[in-house]
Amino acid sequence: MGMTVQEFSIRTGLPPTTLRFYDRKNLLPPGGRMDNGYRVYTDDQIAQALMIHSLRRTGVSLQEIRRFMSADKQEQAGLLAGWQRDLENRLALMRSASQYLGGLQSAGPVIYLVSWDEPGVVVWFEHTVERCIHPFAKCIEQDAATVAEWGVGPVTECFVRVRQARGNRMVGEVGFRFHRGAIERIPAGAVTEMTEPTLFAAMESTAEDSTECFRLLRMLERYGFTPLGRALNRYTPGHLVSYRLMIPIGPSARL
Repeated sequence: MGMTVQEFSIRTGLPPTTLRFYDRKNLLPPGGRMDNGYRVYTDDQIAQALMIHSLRRTGVSLQEIRRFMSADKQEQAGLLAGWQRDLENRLALMRSASQYLGGLQSAGPVIYLVSWDEPGVVVWFEHTVERCIHPFAKCIEQDAATVAEWGVGPVTECFVRVRQARGNRMVGEVGFRFHRGAIERIPAGAVTEMTEPTLFAAMESTAEDSTECFRLLRMLERYGFTPLGRALNRYTPGHLVSYRLMIPIGPSARL
């Protein structure tokens, strides 16, 4: 015998309003009918209702839950792994945000949080240059022109990372970041790097400042952040006097 909404609510512990909402969204329509034609829920829908509600509590969208409920075991496993990765990224971001707000309450210089919100691809050009003010300026202009000829996308920013500095010479890379779909238009043989959503600590700087990286690392310690990779200098082509120093970060283990 089936259960009315009220009876099913008692069995599952979910409010009738929630069950009606899941019905309207075609997530959990009643699975049977009584002799008088009224729609009722069945015993095997209890587990479905609790699973749907549990996934909702983790922040999974209704569309993704609907896909999960109709998927086979292999697809469900893939969806669960993806949701777990997304949740872990969100939790890390929230912990970082908490530490950032705590750092702002302290006296001293301020750093900023910037991010790459979507997966992307970076095209890198390697250069060896003489150590000087704006050492990669000409390289940036030349590489920006090259990328523009490919028709990959608008060149609105570029990144420089130094690999080695010895004596009067520096080895570094100039990079341009685009969305993943642009990789089809990047010529074969180009040096590319796939990037994931990333959170950075950043500070504005000028080429005359030779201590900015050290100062930023010291501030990361004060804010409670852990550096997760090499520093990047973000430039806007055509405006190379100043740049944004960016270091990928994560929350420290102490939080």
